[in-house]
Amino acid sequence: MNKQPTYKIVESIRKRETVHTLTDSAMVVRVDGRDELRIEYKDVHRVWLSYRPRRFRQFNYECQILFRSFKFNINSSGYKGVGNFEDQRATYTPFIQEFVRRLKLANPGAKVYKGSPPMRFWVSLLIVLFTILILMDVLYYFPFLGGFTYALHFLMFFYFFYYSIRVFRNNYPHEIRDPEMVRKALPVAGSIK
Repeated sequence: MNKQPTYKIVESIRKRETVHTLTDSAMVVRVDGRDELRIEYKDVHRVWLSYRPRRFRQFNYECQILFRSFKFNINSSGYKGVGNFEDQRATYTPFIQEFVRRLKLANPGAKVYKGSPPMRFWVSLLIVLFTILILMDVLYYFPFLGGFTYALHFLMFFYFFYYSIRVFRNNYPHEIRDPEMVRKALPVAGSIK
């Protein structure tokens, strides 16, 4: 009997361990050993594979599955303790690759995208730009900093430039047509961006 691919994760302090299991026709999500959700491959419309760092989840990747009228997310980092998240790329990446492979076999019409959805992508860039512009404007009114103000302006522009390149490289939205290209959208176990 073939062992079905599984991925286990604890999302947060409020959630228990969630086990995702791939069958031939669906992904089954169990919490505390009970079937909570069954995502039939034929019902999936889109899948977004994106880099989604957060405050304590610095190297978090996310698989967002849109099916029927629902959204379901799977993260690559799991909760271990307060402010402590475990990097699970070693099990996350092969699981998501297998999920996409099975999805494309069962539902060739399902779209798989690398990056963030377009609205999230552009809004995140605009928020960072406006934040930096506001900080630069505030710093303009601190004349006692002297030449240090110009250095701060340069550092903020440099940060925005660095952040923008990183976001574009990791999250610019585009469709993945070849299932073999999915591996380029997912993290490599043990690598740090």
